[in-house]
Formats: sequence, C-alpha cells, structure tokens
Amino acid sequence: MATARRIRPAHASLIDAFEQPLAIRAGLADLFANDPIPLPEINLELIAQGGSVLTGDDLARLEPWLLHATRELLPVLESSFPNGEPFRKLATAAATGELSVREASRALLDGDAAKLEALGNAVGVPAGYLMLSLQMIAGAAIAGLASQLGDQLESTSWSHGSCPVCGSSPSLATLSRKDDVQVEALVGGGGKKHLHCGLCGHSWRFQRNACAGCGNEDPHSREVFYAERAKHERIETCSQCKGYLLCVDLREYEKDPNLQALPLALVHLDIIAQEKGFGPLSPATWNTFS
Repeated sequence: MATARRIRPAHASLIDAFEQPLAIRAGLADLFANDPIPLPEINLELIAQGGSVLTGDDLARLEPWLLHATRELLPVLESSFPNGEPFRKLATAAATGELSVREASRALLDGDAAKLEALGNAVGVPAGYLMLSLQMIAGAAIAGLASQLGDQLESTSWSHGSCPVCGSSPSLATLSRKDDVQVEALVGGGGKKHLHCGLCGHSWRFQRNACAGCGNEDPHSREVFYAERAKHERIETCSQCKGYLLCVDLREYEKDPNLQALPLALVHLDIIAQEKGFGPLSPATWNTFS
C-alpha cells in the first residue's frame, strides 16, 4: 500500500478504502497457507488442455477457510465503504445459511454472472457487492491453497493466460528485474513476463509478446500505451479480443510492490484504456466505470 500511495497520491481515497480489507485478506492467505488440508490432485491432462487445478472442484476442502474469511472480511468491508449495509446483509445471510459462500464462490470461478445475480437477489444484495465480497473471501482461501500447492504447480508447463490454480484472468502483468533475465525463447529483450491472478494472486510465467486474453501474437493488432514520464506503467491492448491488461516493469521499482494493491494506483490507465474501447481482462470494483 505504501508504494501505491507514494507513486499515486491522487488515488489516496481509493487506496485508503481498500487498505484494511486487503491487509486482512493477506493475513488470512498467510494463515491458510500454514493450515494443511488435503490438496486436490493436479490433473496433468486437464492442465495440458488449459483447465485449472480447481476446474470442476466443488470447493468442499476450502469451505472452512471460506467461512472463516467471511466472518473476518465482511465486517471490515462494511466499515471501509460508504453505504456498507449490503456487506452486513451478506454476513447475516452467510451466518444463517441463507447464502452458501461455497456455492457462490463456485459461481464466481465459473464466471456465472446470472447465478451470482440470483444469489444476490435472494438475500437482497446487488451483485456488485456480492462480487467484491467473494473476490476478497475466495481470493484469500485460494491464495492459501496456491501456497500449499507450491512445487506441484512449478512442475507443470502452464503457458495459458488464465490462472493455473483457479482459472481467473490476470489483473496485472509484470516484467521481472534484470538479474532474473536469462536467454530463453520466451524473453524478448527485457525482463521475463509474469501474470498476476486477479483473484488468488498467484503469479506465473507467460509469453511476453502475446495477449493474455486470447493468445493473439500478431503485433499489428496489439498496442502498448504509456505516459512519457511513466513508461514503466503501461497499457497492453488487443484489438482481436478488445481486452487490455496493465503491465509494470519491476526494474523501475526500488522494491517489489504489493501486486494486490498496485492496480489501485493505476486506475488512470484503466480510464484511458476504456475510453479507447477496450475492456479489462479482470474486471474489479475499481476498474469498471459503466
């Protein structure tokens, strides 16, 4: 948060609102990472076809963590945002069993917007509030799972633009520092490119010159935009899928920034990208303006 606030003081109110929820989320992820659970089997055949570890999983193994995160995060969300009443309604619905956080989390992973809207309507909460809550709650639980999977994930040859753990789209791309650069086919004259999952925060290696949304490698249909004074913060767009992804060059940072918080400091780039007609690969509360 300190880096985000320092590099973009104009976004302070937005960063302030998310500071405590993101801090609680990070603490929960660390807690879950050290709470051993039966891990899902990594299906290499499914992985080869682009399926994530949690594709088709009923999330039963994560339910204790989901409920724990629900109890911790919803009161913080209620106090962090104006008009936080819907978060209190969600907390009550989850506590009474009126809302199944596991079922809602599965719908989130499936990208089932109609089901999320129906679940929200059933407890009198707009879908946007439910989405934000689930992104925090499920994000913390799946981040803990990703940490426990550790080396098993590293052993897979994942090359897709979606997260190998939960299948979500990336919220940010990074170019690694110079001391990480080696001569490999995937490196294109600079740092290695990694994608950062918009839900669980897992990071993985990706082709530098391809669209993370559709895999398009045609340089004539992909563009990069940046401000002259901040070339290390840029927008990568693809006219084939009409998506965009923000990318930062870590070689320009003294220390690695908090990648969960950094997108809050880059909202001005989201605005520019969307004014040009592109949509975020990973829609979030802070980067959707319509």
